[in-house]
Amino acid sequence: MNIDGTNNSAVGTTSNSLLLQKFLNGDADLRSIEQRDLRRLLSELETKYKTAMIANSSMYNEKQALRYQVDTFKDILDEHYETLTQAKRQLKEKTKYCRQSITIRAGSNRLVALKEPNFPQNAYPPVKRIYRFSRKKWNELINLINDKSFQSLNDTEGCPDCADGGAEWIEIQWTNQKKRVTFENGKLIKGFEGLVVALRNIRVNTTQNL
Repeated sequence: MNIDGTNNSAVGTTSNSLLLQKFLNGDADLRSIEQRDLRRLLSELETKYKTAMIANSSMYNEKQALRYQVDTFKDILDEHYETLTQAKRQLKEKTKYCRQSITIRAGSNRLVALKEPNFPQNAYPPVKRIYRFSRKKWNELINLINDKSFQSLNDTEGCPDCADGGAEWIEIQWTNQKKRVTFENGKLIKGFEGLVVALRNIRVNTTQNL
């Protein structure tokens, strides 16, 4: 009985499939199909329709997911492009006039401000300007300096130019010697905080408009 039932089921399924195929191809006349076969045909059509709808829904969800991924990648690409553009601008600025310095000499009553690129560039020649520097301002700077303490400092303080952080330096010349101390950009030298701040402000104010 099981064997016969299985065979009948297989035959029925095959028959329905053939009937469905004929119907889809337009070879079957609905008027010539028995009601029982019509119900089976309708059931199989409904099953295939549901399967197609599920597949279509799945494809739509996959399409939306892929579209979201594409949009996300576009946003990431735009961010990287903007970062790269900004980095190029910063690099261009740094290679233009990345070195600014001021020189003040005793008794000269003048200050020489200079800005220049890190290496010779025809497009960016050194720019220099001379400012008047009063005796009063000179005395104010001198009062911030202890000669012996400055001479005892290390030539390098901290880690200047590490990780592209930049560096600053102060050089003092006496009659018989000179001393240069290089330190991290934006930092201070212990014991000479006031001198660093004063010179930094003068440098910024005199070189920013060159």
